Amino acid sequence: WTSNPSQMSALFTGLGLVAVVIAVTFKCIPLYRVNEVSYLTSLRDILESWSLVHRTRLSQQLVWYPFSELVILTHTSLLNRNLAVTQSYINCRVCEFSRAMANIVRRINLLLFSSVPLLSSVLARVQFISLWSVAKNRSDHAHLPISFCHCDMMRGASWLLPLPSLPPLLASLSVWSSANPSVVTSPLLISTLRGQGELPATHTPYLQPRLEDDGPTATVWYDWFLSETNPDPLILSQLEDIFYSAGGVKC
Repeated sequence: WTSNPSQMSALFTGLGLVAVVIAVTFKCIPLYRVNEVSYLTSLRDILESWSLVHRTRLSQQLVWYPFSELVILTHTSLLNRNLAVTQSYINCRVCEFSRAMANIVRRINLLLFSSVPLLSSVLARVQFISLWSVAKNRSDHAHLPISFCHCDMMRGASWLLPLPSLPPLLASLSVWSSANPSVVTSPLLISTLRGQGELPATHTPYLQPRLEDDGPTATVWYDWFLSETNPDPLILSQLEDIFYSAGGVKC
């Protein structure tokens, strides 16, 4: 990468070129795991203490259903592998069952109740409870730092925005959700990301969405406007305006 940045960038982005790799040098780093700590808290507490929350751990993940005051907050911190306590077999199976239950509830909601806001809201709360079961059983255990998202994540919309803009964005989403209850049919997934600093122009991936400010960022994911729900373009544009006004970039 350092001696031939142009050629390697072309290979990475796949611009129709063909290359043969004849030598590779691997850089090894010490193996480590991360410790997850999850708990339920209120959105009001998150908004009031966010300036301190995001500085205390390596990363955070929030699961929030806008019609509920409760938020699933998961902290991640580095952990020495010699002190790691992995999940038991039964604990892993419970996590898999709860995650599968959340996916099944979401599909039933889309299939049968997308036009019935009251029943859709009830199923969204059941989905939130299932996600809390997953987080609770993963809490206080060691996990690999790499996690692979479910295929359903590819169907929704993801936004990248500056981390300081997250609290006012959540407040705006709460107001918008109250005005459009029929659209909000599942919880939001919010993850914080650490900034990687200023990258040289030759090392910046062409297809990677980036913010002008290289400070800490967060991603927000939702699946409220799938094709099965016949989304209203006007409502969709109103929601996207909220994200754009917060400095967000759609991924």
